Amino acid sequence: MKPRITDDIKKDLRRTIEEIIRRLNRRDLRREEIIRRSREIIRCSGRLTAQIVSEEYSDVNDILNRLRECEKNVIELLNYYEEDPDLVRGGVSLQAFIEFCEASYLAHILYGSESLCNLNKKMPEEAIILGILDATGELKRMAINAL
Repeated sequence: MKPRITDDIKKDLRRTIEEIIRRLNRRDLRREEIIRRSREIIRCSGRLTAQIVSEEYSDVNDILNRLRECEKNVIELLNYYEEDPDLVRGGVSLQAFIEFCEASYLAHILYGSESLCNLNKKMPEEAIILGILDATGELKRMAINAL
């Protein structure tokens, strides 16, 4: 006797496949938003780092305000990180966290501001370490340029 696929089985399979497609579409949209936010954080943090180490730019309040604005995108990205760590763990997102940590630590060291990059905010550990290392490199460059 040949197996027969009933209409109920077909409907069940169709519903399952449609649900999988919906989930994958939601994940794709989330991934696009993560990439967009990550790029914005990288741009913002990179500009801030350049301003912090620049000898011509010294508006500390402006830098700190812009760092806090950038932090809003970081918090949103960290929310995605809690929801789906695999989407945020590497690539452009990790680079965004690193760039933000670098700018945050430079402001912390040079201006005495509160560090916005810490474990309490669920920041990935590797981003903190690499951000500190990048900030150290910038400080070394500033010291050499001052000679």
